[in-house]
Amino acid sequence: VERENYTKFEETVILQVGEFTKTVNLEPLGKHVVKPAVIKIIDVDPKQITLMAGSNATLNVTITNFGDVAGIATINVSLEDAFFTTYSIPVNASETKTTQLDIYTPDDYLPCEKVIEISLDDQIVEIPVSIKGIKIAVSAKLDKKF
Repeated sequence: VERENYTKFEETVILQVGEFTKTVNLEPLGKHVVKPAVIKIIDVDPKQITLMAGSNATLNVTITNFGDVAGIATINVSLEDAFFTTYSIPVNASETKTTQLDIYTPDDYLPCEKVIEISLDDQIVEIPVSIKGIKIAVSAKLDKKF
């Protein structure tokens, strides 16, 4: 097929990622190279969080696919020893999207400083968290004299 700004294609290749399928016509002599999905975290908001023990927080994570085909971003989110979850987010070719990730904290946390870790492939983003837990004070009095 010859059209303006196109050349005759030598070969047809079918790319499949998960449920997404794309047919790509390869040009002779490698004139057009299809880049695979390369998805990166671009931004996370907020940059730090303060919350009460037992409450939830939402992070807005912006990701971009720098490739020529769609892909799936597998994002792992953890709050040290308390919370771990995985999100699978489909991202079209050359797309930038923001998604909300929910974070949960146990209701029995004492006041402490923690770190939320967000990872995508080899990329890791850390968000400091200040947890305002329940302060427990114990006092005792002996009624008996020794």
